[in-house]
Amino acid sequence: MKKNPVIAVVGATGLVGNEILVCLEDSPIEFSDLRLFASSDSEGEVYSCRDSEYKIDVLGDDSFEGVDIAFFSVEASLASKYVPIAIESGALVIDCSNQFRLDPEIPVIVPEVNFKALTISNRLISCPSPSAVFLSPILKSIQDEVGIKRVVISVFESVSGAGKAALDELWSQTICIFNQRQVVCDAFQHQIAFNCIPQVDLIRGDAYTKEEYGIIAEIKKVLELPDLQMTATVVRVPIFHTYSLSVNIETSGELLPDRCTSLLQGLKGLEISSDPLEYPMPLTVIGSEAIHVGRIRRDYSVLHGLNMWIVGDNVRRGGALCALKIGQQVIEKFGD
Repeated sequence: MKKNPVIAVVGATGLVGNEILVCLEDSPIEFSDLRLFASSDSEGEVYSCRDSEYKIDVLGDDSFEGVDIAFFSVEASLASKYVPIAIESGALVIDCSNQFRLDPEIPVIVPEVNFKALTISNRLISCPSPSAVFLSPILKSIQDEVGIKRVVISVFESVSGAGKAALDELWSQTICIFNQRQVVCDAFQHQIAFNCIPQVDLIRGDAYTKEEYGIIAEIKKVLELPDLQMTATVVRVPIFHTYSLSVNIETSGELLPDRCTSLLQGLKGLEISSDPLEYPMPLTVIGSEAIHVGRIRRDYSVLHGLNMWIVGDNVRRGGALCALKIGQQVIEKFGD
């Protein structure tokens, strides 16, 4: 791995792909060249990064010759096709899709939690879902302190988690409702404007959605706690950005709210509110690079339990920055 690699961003015009370019401006990563790929609809478009301009090329079988690190931010079907091609061409792939997250042979990495699990032989690294990015460092800290018996989470996902078309649909439906016009549903199975949809992704045979099952499996994988008792409900809500999590944690030993607050305040990249009247909200967190935590309080229904509220920018903190932090640490650890 070169200290100043050739970098490719696949899906550079999408929400997370474009945010990778934005965050790359201030990233400590040094690169010798930057290549941008997207669909033919965007071919020839010009994007700037660090005072240089780069044109969008159409993704193809020969796109990865000479590429050292390829950041993928495309739908799972495209990742399934082109990630093996990139690896065969010699690139290290950092993938933001859900295509490889549950593969037992592919590491799922949250840089602050389990980066040490990587070896130089890993050519494909999967970024977990934003919910796993936000929650894993918190659970790791509590597990190390007193142990965890059970975790219950409810996730409220903004429409940006479903891509640009979903953002447009929320906007257009809102306009239609205010102008008393018929609402059209394309990106979602139901109207999303002024509504909540308790189904994200397909329903499995056990009545969980693929998103709910995936979040649980990813967190267990990141924490290396396959027997952790955990359940999740994921709801799509009519806001444009950020994911919010209501989290209930039953601990093995006593961990009072004040001690938990102090513990989490020691973690880099977290913003902890100890004032019960000051709590994170989507409006205050959009664009932030931190994971925001508030409303830490006791759960009196069990001997040792806590509730908390977590909010993070799913596109920036949960997607682009996670991928770039992995890339940065790979270069620092394995670069020559």
